[in-house]
Amino acid sequence: MPIDWGIPRLGLTSAYYVYGAPMTRFNMLYVFLCLVAVSCNASNFASESPKGSGDQSVSGSKQTNEGKSIGGQIEIASETNAPSDTSFTAVGVKGSLQVTVLDATNNKPIAGANVATSDSKTTATTDAAGRASITFSAVDSYLEASAVGYVGDRQQLLADKAELVLLLSPELKPEETRIILSWGDTPKDLDGHLYVQPTGGKNFHVYYLAKKSPVAVMDYDSKTGFGPETISLPKLVPGRYAYRVANFSDCITSFEPQQARLSKDSGARVRLFIGNIQRELRVPVGLNGRVWSVFNFDVDADLKVNLTINNQFADNCDAYKY
Repeated sequence: MPIDWGIPRLGLTSAYYVYGAPMTRFNMLYVFLCLVAVSCNASNFASESPKGSGDQSVSGSKQTNEGKSIGGQIEIASETNAPSDTSFTAVGVKGSLQVTVLDATNNKPIAGANVATSDSKTTATTDAAGRASITFSAVDSYLEASAVGYVGDRQQLLADKAELVLLLSPELKPEETRIILSWGDTPKDLDGHLYVQPTGGKNFHVYYLAKKSPVAVMDYDSKTGFGPETISLPKLVPGRYAYRVANFSDCITSFEPQQARLSKDSGARVRLFIGNIQRELRVPVGLNGRVWSVFNFDVDADLKVNLTINNQFADNCDAYKY
């Protein structure tokens, strides 16, 4: 799939094309620098076969599908996992913090949400602004939030954090899929990129410049830290799907390069909802880069999903492309 993100957020005018995509003069300079910079020569995910996918090809199939669902129940038939860090440890100290609970599809506050600590079970209820104050104990490891009509969320408690944001997904129908990206205050701007190759149909790239397609919609795009960056799919169609996270703050603008590393310190995590099935992925310890290849999955004609967790990183700013 051709790359197609320029720098429209900076208000520049596209004038040239690279790989069939509009490029700004700023971006052309960036590409030139990438060609000579060692940090831009890391592995490119586009040249790698997704683990667990074998040699399956969807583009050569005789079955045609132009983004229309065939209906039915989604089922994860197989799953290949790469290392991920989802464990929580006790915070080790007592303290208090401000909690904000938001709807992951529109970033609006959720009033009346229940907030509770993990072990001491201290509870609080959010106000009209979605905020609540809560104390935690040294034995607590995480904070969880729940609300009517939403899927609950939980976040690790950290001694040096005075505020915590929890993003709740509205409950999904059995045929729906949703991807939620969230992170901390640094980097300021991470971007989720979903690539869809329907069997025998047109390919789609859903991200901040192309928020709507026949198969998926970007519900919300955050540019100022924390997220959410949310993509929803009303119904899966047979084909191949890939999800990447690109560090816009570092990879494109270079405004805050070393301070904005996409690593475990960023707090970046991706939650994948397929019907009533959930998977949560966090950056593993010791891994970092400008681009995070999070997962791929293939959907067959019976809507069975073959999911592959990648957790691969690259410094090559082209590595987000499929």
